[in-house]
Amino acid sequence: MCSVVVLDNFIYATTLGDGILTADVRNTNLVDFTQWSAVVSGGYTRITLFNNQILVSENNNFNLIRRLEGG
Repeated sequence: MCSVVVLDNFIYATTLGDGILTADVRNTNLVDFTQWSAVVSGGYTRITLFNNQILVSENNNFNLIRRLEGG
């Protein structure tokens, strides 16, 4: 995992090869990869919150920003 944010009781994590993963922040077994679900495929390096929205950069291309819907 490259970076993570938390929004509305969900953790969002970027990965270089598995896309963006999400899991319930209340899950006590987050170390288990099977507890995570893929939201978007691809390679993502950065994730941040801005105005209650999730923004990510894809493959180190900081000019390409994608907005994800929370929850």
